[in-house]
Amino acid sequence: MSSSAISNIKFNQLVEKLKTDGSDWIMFQCRFTIAMNDRELYDHLTGDAGKPSPVDGTKPTDAEKASIKEWQKNENKAMSLLVSRLNDSTFTKYMRKTTVVEIWAGLVTEFSMRSMLKCSNMRADFMALSFTPGSNLHDEFSRVTTEYELRINLGVEISDEEYRSLIFNFVPIEIANHLSSVSASMKTLRLAQRLTQSPGSSTTTTRSWIQTS
Repeated sequence: MSSSAISNIKFNQLVEKLKTDGSDWIMFQCRFTIAMNDRELYDHLTGDAGKPSPVDGTKPTDAEKASIKEWQKNENKAMSLLVSRLNDSTFTKYMRKTTVVEIWAGLVTEFSMRSMLKCSNMRADFMALSFTPGSNLHDEFSRVTTEYELRINLGVEISDEEYRSLIFNFVPIEIANHLSSVSASMKTLRLAQRLTQSPGSSTTTTRSWIQTS
């Protein structure tokens, strides 16, 4: 097997085909650009590797011919790698495009919009997670963690405060009440420590705050 064939196999292992619904777009985009950078073809995606043109179109020099030939060789490689990672239904929409940069720009526009909608739905689904009555609490927390990591890896933004809110709403009421009590105690302790350590704060002020709290 040739080194080129082996290289293509490794490429296909690294970059799975883009799903038609765009659910894997963020991961695909990341993996594909890394792979193209590794092959020094990324500029063909962005258009930075513009096709060279001779000073005199009627009489290109040997150096200019060689430069154009090298560019076309890399363009063909980039095109081959890109279309190999597209399903037929996706590729059909871009068959009339003649350059890699045109196809890539179209994919970014189409699937970024799909990804934003997908992320919005995934975020809403996550925030709506609920505890399954009678289930093992440890297993249920593992489920929340797994769902959280999945969304973070896909680019879904979930703040610490939202995650905390989910946990309080997720667990049974008796556990939620206990967590609220513990959380309030920890907040009080941390604030007291900050007041004590703050420059210019007096012991009297700190003691007074703790007593009123």
